[in-house]
Amino acid sequence: MAASVLDFGKLVQLQPKANRDTGKRAPYPRSGHCGAANNSNFFAFGGYNPVYELRYQGQLFELRDELFKEMWRYNFSTGIWTLEPINAGNIPIETASMSMVIRGNKLLVFGGTSFPWGDKSNNDVYMFDIVQKSWEKLEVTGGKPPAKYGQAMILRNENLYVFGGCRKITDEEFHFDAELYRLNLETRQWQILSNADDSNENHPRGMYRHGVACDDARLYVLGYSWLEVYNLPNLQELCAFNFARRRWERLDTQPDPMDGYPGTRIYHSCVQRNQDVYICGGHNNSNIFDDVWKLHLPNVQWTKLNTTMPVPSFFHAAAITPSGCLYYFGGVVNLDDSKRTGEIFRVWVDIPSLFELCWAHVTSLIPDIDNLPDERLITIGVPRSLIARMKAA
Repeated sequence: MAASVLDFGKLVQLQPKANRDTGKRAPYPRSGHCGAANNSNFFAFGGYNPVYELRYQGQLFELRDELFKEMWRYNFSTGIWTLEPINAGNIPIETASMSMVIRGNKLLVFGGTSFPWGDKSNNDVYMFDIVQKSWEKLEVTGGKPPAKYGQAMILRNENLYVFGGCRKITDEEFHFDAELYRLNLETRQWQILSNADDSNENHPRGMYRHGVACDDARLYVLGYSWLEVYNLPNLQELCAFNFARRRWERLDTQPDPMDGYPGTRIYHSCVQRNQDVYICGGHNNSNIFDDVWKLHLPNVQWTKLNTTMPVPSFFHAAAITPSGCLYYFGGVVNLDDSKRTGEIFRVWVDIPSLFELCWAHVTSLIPDIDNLPDERLITIGVPRSLIARMKAA
């Protein structure tokens, strides 16, 4: 059964339609990719699959340890995945465990690694124009973070904040970062806000594939180091960087009255909308979590959502729309790291507006709406703003 916009508060699996040009319904299953969304599209960039089957000129080829150097777009109005073309610029080649945020009609990508993991990592910021389909490497000043992957990144008030990540030191040694950096997008200057040598006892440990959230007062870290995953039972306590004091703090969160706190986990997803932060999935080396939790920042109150992930996973990509719909795509679905999914799921975490409800109903009544010319859509009364939703931007 197709998902309905009326499935408020419930995670549902979407059923993408075949792309008319390629016949494909979805990207190849992957993990380690990144995601971002606006009210029109979910964007998925990069990723990895240890075994990739490719059919070319009638022959089937099997590729090993493939990194996907591609940007995919899932359109909410048409239900169709599209592989974005590249009209100009060079795509980054380190396309696993990077970070991505959306800023207007631009996607900003930082970090990432090629395979073998850590042999070549990236510390540049790349920008993808979702209208022009072009890539550009930002020219920046200041002390850039070291090349790394698996860091967490968030955009707040024209600043990019980057915390944590992993660096390969030798073939036998990997270093997990605990530095906090800020890139001002107006001046394009990097600045380190807190380094790993900080003697503050509240400074978080180095970590990888965690999450961060932000308000005007603090940056919050939602995740733990490898050691803490084994030693701490839940996410009761969070590390937060106080911007005014320029110091790390430890915050005691408030439990859900019925379900307490989220279990400690790694490789989960973390997205923020206004003052609410959502985490889902991940694992603790014994179980893959299927739960979804909300943290309300003003009173650091946890609430467990009354839904579960249809396909529990880790190393997936998630994003939330401005209108309040959370999507997650792909990921690893078993603890031995042998299977990945290419499915996409969604949950409305806020009650959809009447505008969203009406548009969803219209698109459900016109299954071939993606194939109608703009003139026809205008004739039947579709506003130009909604016609634009079916485009890239």
